[in-house]
Amino acid sequence: MLDVQRGTVSGYVVSATAMGLGSWFKFKNGLDAIGTIKSFQPGFRVGVGRGFGPSESVRLTVGLAYEYLETRSWDHSFYLDIPVNTTGPRVFRRGALARVRIEGPTQGGVRAFAEFSQAVLLAAAKNPDQHARYEWLG
Repeated sequence: MLDVQRGTVSGYVVSATAMGLGSWFKFKNGLDAIGTIKSFQPGFRVGVGRGFGPSESVRLTVGLAYEYLETRSWDHSFYLDIPVNTTGPRVFRRGALARVRIEGPTQGGVRAFAEFSQAVLLAAAKNPDQHARYEWLG
C-alpha cells in the first residue's frame, strides 16, 4: 500500500492511496491433483480529512474517502494428467468510508500511522466460467 498526503490550508489533508495485493499458492494432494491458485487485488482510495493534534509530531486525522478495489483469481491445475485452467470470480468493490488516522513523528520525511475505517460498499461479482453475476451492499 502506498499512501500520499498533501496538507492544505486550515488543517485539511487530501490523500490518495494505491493498493496492489496478491497471492500465489501451489497445491498437491494425494489424489494426483497438483496446481497453482493466483489472485491479484489492485485498488485505490482518494479522500479528504481534517488534521488535529497537540504538536506536529503526533497527529489525528478524521475524514471521508472513496475506495475502489477489484479482485481477480486464476486456477491452473492438473487432475489425473488433464490440464484444467479456470478463471475465478472477478469482484468489484466500491463505496464511501469514514476514516480515523493516528500518525507518529516524522523520521526522514516518512511517518508511521495506524488507520481505522468503516465503509459502506457496493460490490458485484462476475464468474466468467459460470456466466453468473452477483450484487450486494455491505
